[in-house]
Amino acid sequence: MLDELLGPDGTWPMPPASGPCRTWPTEDDCGCLPPDASTWDATMIHSVEVATEILWRLTAGRFGLCREVVRPCTPGCATPRYGDARMTPQVIDGRWVNTVCGCPAVSDTCSCGTPPSSVYLPGPVYWEDHRLGPDNPDRYRLHVYIDGQPLPRGSYWMYEPNQLIRTDGGTWPTCQDLTAQADEPGAFSIVYWRGTPVPPGGRRAVALLACEIWKACAKGPDSCALPRRVQTVQREGITYTMLDPMDFLSEGRTGLTEVDLWLAAVNPGKVHSPSAVLSPDMRRHRGEWSGGSKPPWMPANGKANPWNRH
Repeated sequence: MLDELLGPDGTWPMPPASGPCRTWPTEDDCGCLPPDASTWDATMIHSVEVATEILWRLTAGRFGLCREVVRPCTPGCATPRYGDARMTPQVIDGRWVNTVCGCPAVSDTCSCGTPPSSVYLPGPVYWEDHRLGPDNPDRYRLHVYIDGQPLPRGSYWMYEPNQLIRTDGGTWPTCQDLTAQADEPGAFSIVYWRGTPVPPGGRRAVALLACEIWKACAKGPDSCALPRRVQTVQREGITYTMLDPMDFLSEGRTGLTEVDLWLAAVNPGKVHSPSAVLSPDMRRHRGEWSGGSKPPWMPANGKANPWNRH
């Protein structure tokens, strides 16, 4: 079952309400789990999921990728009634300006001539340039669907910050039927990966932590390197039990040296949640679906197929 969910980096969707969308990729030559994830038993799979959730929360949710399906919306234009073309204040690029009917003529100051049609996606957007490697549909691709049909890959391009532009001379739809499914006529949808990939140190850390969690579950707590709160001490024929203060827990650490070194490097301030910036002139999008795997109506080859829903 797991081999059907594995992505190109060996990850799979996390259980609901776990926090991250997918498990973190692990280093094959690190830890005690077999390199081929398709051969793992249920305890190994669960150990990687637990280790992923722990490290994801200890790093303030900074790392990890989610598959997003958005239905872009454009600002509406109110038609003036009875010839009343009154001025309406709006916030554009952080500045208050007066516009007619609420539809200003916004241009791209970076382009020569007529600016290309563009739409900004909720980011950060992670995608791979198909020109830099083999055309593998299972990699992190961005797909655009208009009226239920996939748009050819050479028809659009991604620029920072998260700006998707048309390169074929066409324009993005100004409206769509939100009652239609994302792969049906009348719909405009974009499928992409959102987030920040797990760095090499994170892949090593999750492999080490998952290994110790698995050993504690499969072989007993005395077989792993995870610190225990209760310690038994025997001196001069007297045995007594004391509690280890385990101060590292309040510091946002795990007690594993290599893992904690990485945590201290990427989250030295012990931040518990990612920062967020809100802007009154930020365009809103309809988020139809978010998760760790592909949408149920989107086959692995990236082509829309309305009859392939499961």
